[in-house]
Amino acid sequence: MEKNNNQKQNKYKKYKIYIIVSVLILIFSIGIALFYLSINKKPYNKNTNMTIKTSTPAPTQPEPRENEKIVLWEDIVNEWINGEPLQIPVDYPFYYKPSVCTDDMKSEYIPIFDKAKNLPLEQDYSQFIKHINKHINDDPPKLVICFESNSGNLLVVPMPDKDKVTNTYKNFATIQLFMNNAENKQKIAFWKKVGEIIKTIQTYDKKSKITVNTDGHVVPYFHLRIVVDPIGLINEYLTNNP
Repeated sequence: MEKNNNQKQNKYKKYKIYIIVSVLILIFSIGIALFYLSINKKPYNKNTNMTIKTSTPAPTQPEPRENEKIVLWEDIVNEWINGEPLQIPVDYPFYYKPSVCTDDMKSEYIPIFDKAKNLPLEQDYSQFIKHINKHINDDPPKLVICFESNSGNLLVVPMPDKDKVTNTYKNFATIQLFMNNAENKQKIAFWKKVGEIIKTIQTYDKKSKITVNTDGHVVPYFHLRIVVDPIGLINEYLTNNP
């Protein structure tokens, strides 16, 4: 009789241990599953019922913040044409190389100020002198000129300007020095010209791709390079706008 009782107690203990172990394993499994789901959870957009893919944006082209207005090339071109020159938010030497303008200027304008080293500190416009001399005696005097480069791109260049006090030419070696040293009317005229060129070329071909940049420092004088695809549109512009 006592032996049977002991057997029943041992059997009960085994079942009890089995149940406890099973519950612990179940709790552990649920914990692992919840942890896995939490680290792999994707953001959910309530408005569109869609899962948003996340990625790390490039440092020079940050994604717009929530509710931040996207600026189109059309917006910035109209600002330049209406007398608002380029705004420079940095104080270090840089190359200006914004995003490509296309789709009838409906593409997004992303300004990029790429930090640069070894940019010239003093100007030398001797390589542009033949183009400058063509307009040296213009009346009224030109503040900005444009012409085709040897590589087939369009260059926009400010005319040299003498300081009325020191009687020396202002230093326009780089875009930064031009924006710091030029009179406001020349800065306005420069960016107005750039805006008019872009707008005119896009009227020739709404799908044309226009790239604007100041890359390179072979010529130590500020010149904005406008690269157009298809390239034939540059000749069309220069023919219609001598």
